[in-house]
Amino acid sequence: MMASEVFCIPVADNWLVFAPLCRTAAAVNKAATISLCRAIRDGHLPVDTPGPVQQLVSELRTEVPRPGVPTGPARPPFLGLILTRGCNSACHYCDFGANEAESPMDARLICQAIDGWIRWIGESGGSDLDLRFFGGEPFIEPDLVEIAVHRSRYLAGSRGLSLHVEATTNGLLGPRMLGFVEDHFDAIVLSLDGPAEHHDLHRPLRGSAGSFAGVWKTAEALSRSHVKLCLRCCVSAATVAGVPQTARWFIERLRPEVITFEAMRATEQSDAAGLKPPEPLQFARAFVDAWLQARAAGIQCVYAPLFDQPRLTFCPVGEDTFIVAPDRSVRSCYLRKRDWESKGLDLAIGHVQPDEQLCIDPSAVQRLRGLVAEKARCRSCFCRWSCAGGCLVHETPPGHRSEYTDFCRQTRLLQACVLLHDLGLPEQAAKLIGDVDAVHRLWEQGDDRLEAVT
Repeated sequence: MMASEVFCIPVADNWLVFAPLCRTAAAVNKAATISLCRAIRDGHLPVDTPGPVQQLVSELRTEVPRPGVPTGPARPPFLGLILTRGCNSACHYCDFGANEAESPMDARLICQAIDGWIRWIGESGGSDLDLRFFGGEPFIEPDLVEIAVHRSRYLAGSRGLSLHVEATTNGLLGPRMLGFVEDHFDAIVLSLDGPAEHHDLHRPLRGSAGSFAGVWKTAEALSRSHVKLCLRCCVSAATVAGVPQTARWFIERLRPEVITFEAMRATEQSDAAGLKPPEPLQFARAFVDAWLQARAAGIQCVYAPLFDQPRLTFCPVGEDTFIVAPDRSVRSCYLRKRDWESKGLDLAIGHVQPDEQLCIDPSAVQRLRGLVAEKARCRSCFCRWSCAGGCLVHETPPGHRSEYTDFCRQTRLLQACVLLHDLGLPEQAAKLIGDVDAVHRLWEQGDDRLEAVT
């Protein structure tokens, strides 16, 4: 293992060594970090080196390849359909534009995209299909949802392929659509920002009435069904103090399989509504409390940038994802075209032809694969193989600054705390997150590589 792939960060009175490619972490003192660096660099340890340090060096020397940039034909992990950019809500932080004039997807295009996708998967030797709906709000076009699901299930069944169906939704579903979801969907990512006073503060209906009551009916119904319920809770400065209570309430009332907390991103809409993102330290403290409660209850609590396995990309971009928009384009990002073009990005990889063929540009696929592999801000950060730079559009577009952002700061702190908990060191995690000076030392360390720290 190269020293450049072993990271060392200050955690209060000690140091945390983390080698994500080896899936190895350890809390050590300063003397041990120096020994580790010398051992990796020189290839040997002094004879009087303590046994635990010798064992750690042995683990760090394990030959583990870095995640490489794929080559060859696209291998899409899922097909995403943007049925519409319209929405029946008026969330204060959403800048997707509920009143956009873009027409919904044509039913013929839905069938052409699905037929082409399933043919692509079959010809590449795949056996698993994953269909996902994005928006706007997909369920304001119920007929289109039903067409897509029935078409996919029919073709999957006729070819002996498995099918997973999932949607991201605001939960404002009528009885007909709710019943359809319960019968035909495998998973729902439901936006629920907490109890009524928090949810309605963030996510009113058009005309400013609250949306909580309608969303809660959907949440309760799905919690009693076979559908995997994943709650997505957006946190602002106004709601961050209540995150631990919100987690407890989710656990007791809904028992979802997954709870995701994410910090609100500032937009023109949120500024106009007087909403601000949470301060990184406050968000981190609230999340750790919620995460511990969920873990004790056997429920997965997620902050998406945290380490699961080494990865080159945080999002669908660079993973060969096929996301079809109403204009027939196939891209790897569900954000609006103008969002990525404003950052100097082209995330389109092809288009759907009327003859049910997906015309995918191999050079565009390879370009996106390479684009996510090297992000200047991330090269020496211990989160480089976990957060992987966050959203390519919002966090690490071409020409992004090298300085850490608030997203980086909360991610660095949360990753350190979770690693310490996983090492069975909750006291050290609590000491770190409770000590403002220690937090700032972690935030301000510009190069986490072991060779740089020592």
